[in-house]
Amino acid sequence: MTLFAAVKLSRPDDVGTALMRGLPNKDDWPSPRDILDAALSAAIHDVENGNAREILEQLLGAGMDPNDRTPTLGRNYLHEACANGAPAEVVATLAPYIHNINETTTDGKTALDLCADYPHTSPNVIRYLADHGAQRSRFSG
Repeated sequence: MTLFAAVKLSRPDDVGTALMRGLPNKDDWPSPRDILDAALSAAIHDVENGNAREILEQLLGAGMDPNDRTPTLGRNYLHEACANGAPAEVVATLAPYIHNINETTTDGKTALDLCADYPHTSPNVIRYLADHGAQRSRFSG
């Protein structure tokens, strides 16, 4: 089963179960966060195939909380998308679910800072974020 097919299932637990089939040792199974991170990564990199919005909408509909933060860097899913050069389609799908578009990471960066730091960020992403109230942090360069 592909990641895209697994994401179409109705609940995150179903996605995890589908992805873990064939792994003989339960200790080798990925955590639910790892599964959602992989699905977000697939959405970011699958824009060329036209599946990004559908993948994200399936995840959001299944209960993914894009406000969850990574333990080390304190990034939510919008931060991750911006730090990895996500296209406007991905950012526009995630942004309405973010509680505070100007939330900062542990090193004080906003999503707009991370987009500005990424050398290949589309101007459409920066424009979208600015039009929706995103600001650079006072710590940005």
